[in-house]
Amino acid sequence: MSDTLREVGPDEQEQVRALGLLAFGGDPAAPPRSTPPGVRLGAFDGRGQLVACAGVAPYEQWWGGRSVPMGGVAGVAVHPDARGRGVASRLVGGLEELMRGQGQHVSALFPTAVELYRRLGWEVVGTLDETRLDPASLEVAPSGEVTVRAAERTDLPALAGLYNALGAATNGLLVRRGPCFPRGAAALLESSVAALAVDRDGAAVGYATYDRGRGYGPQSELRVWELVAATGSATAALLRSLASWRSVVGRVQWRGPTDQLALHLPGPVPPPRW
Repeated sequence: MSDTLREVGPDEQEQVRALGLLAFGGDPAAPPRSTPPGVRLGAFDGRGQLVACAGVAPYEQWWGGRSVPMGGVAGVAVHPDARGRGVASRLVGGLEELMRGQGQHVSALFPTAVELYRRLGWEVVGTLDETRLDPASLEVAPSGEVTVRAAERTDLPALAGLYNALGAATNGLLVRRGPCFPRGAAALLESSVAALAVDRDGAAVGYATYDRGRGYGPQSELRVWELVAATGSATAALLRSLASWRSVVGRVQWRGPTDQLALHLPGPVPPPRW
């Protein structure tokens, strides 16, 4: 008997969690995560046991200056007993039908099996890089036009505006609204530091979010999540604020592309470590 594909019900979430732990090696002692928004399909065998699952969440991406609905595929897991019989392909095919019905004509995912998703119509279009930097290398020429201070809740509209302006000028960035972003721009303030760059008139021209990490000395590390700047002066000011940690932090972990960063640093940017 072939497996039955259907939407996973609320009373079957424990089976989804168990299968996810098996497939991705999670910590069984960790508290269960809340159910993500969107739809999760499951493949059930003749005994009604979940043998595979996959989900799609409702996102939007910036393309050509406008937001476009995007289906974010995630959590594709297949039990070892069900592998090799096309279950994953059927599941993802079912998700494609759901996405088309919801007007999500673009889809994105992180592929653990490139050959599977390429065969189904996806293609590798980019990477999420992490690059380790010497904090002293971020000491760029100062700019008297821009200062840096901690962002506050009253700055949330400005933070959102900076991010949206970047998204509208590029392609592929997520639009941070809807059920997948319930906190909106407020999530930026959850980092250890949310640094806001302001010009001489007090207008926000950039921001950087990063976590301090633990420890003191060569092995301690800042983790920079994102840096968004409307001007070169804003970029320089934010980089200098990161470099100010060099006396107590041994390295900076930079998340994301470094092509724009390379335009500001006096020396070469090292290759990504991951």
